[in-house]
Amino acid sequence: MDNARKNIETKPESGPKPGPESKPGPDREADPRVFERYGDILDLPHHESDHHPHLSKEQRAAQFSPFAALTDLSVGDEVIVCGKVQNYSGNTPEYASGSYLVYHNGQTADEGEGGEEGGDEGGDEGTTSEYMSIASLPSNITTNSYGTQKVADESTWLSWTWNEVTFKGARVCKATDSNGGGIQVQGNASDASKQGFIFNSSAWSANIQKITIILKVATSSTYDPSYTLYAGSEAHPTTTAITPASQSEEVDGFRVYTQVFDLANASAKYFTIANDQAGALYIDKIYVE
Repeated sequence: MDNARKNIETKPESGPKPGPESKPGPDREADPRVFERYGDILDLPHHESDHHPHLSKEQRAAQFSPFAALTDLSVGDEVIVCGKVQNYSGNTPEYASGSYLVYHNGQTADEGEGGEEGGDEGGDEGTTSEYMSIASLPSNITTNSYGTQKVADESTWLSWTWNEVTFKGARVCKATDSNGGGIQVQGNASDASKQGFIFNSSAWSANIQKITIILKVATSSTYDPSYTLYAGSEAHPTTTAITPASQSEEVDGFRVYTQVFDLANASAKYFTIANDQAGALYIDKIYVE
């Protein structure tokens, strides 16, 4: 028995206690260098955070999912997937992590369908910044997938806090990089179940004077931003629509729209971004003043 292992085995009992399930494995027996380098921590119990709860099995699985599954996919459907093809075990083709569906039976991602599985509700502790972006939303938000979010079921909505104000949203996810990588909100001109929205459920500290929304649209897209911003004195207003002043420019393969909504005369502490038009909305930043 080598000296390194002897020293570790005869350490005083006041040192770290082994975990209840820990047992020496064959690799450690075969390679004493493991003890030499890591012997003082090998049998420590698993760390339990006092501040951050463990992810559920579903949330952990979502981190490694190549792309969200669609419940309505059937044999014979016509699909286009954007991503890198690789071989699993040398003989099974599969798509690498980060791949996503861009076309399904005549419908493209620009129309805002996204996936129906893999989403998750809930919010983070909150962020403070000059503007709201995808980083302000829950960290486990999925890409190009609206998960189980249902417009008519508040229990499925996303919830998050930005600048100490609580926001809620439905049919909201992260856009793919090809669509700017920002906040994606599903849109549909006739089907209310696919008309996504974002609104503040707690009041702004004072009457809102101005809201500026920056949107990014791929130059290859046939859709221009088309949605409605409502302002009001109660949460989730849907009556008083505000018309923006809008300008756009092309930047790095995107048409970037800057739309400014003047709320100076609205006496409003609440607003709703409602995508009740055709085509998904791709929001880069939201400024509230």
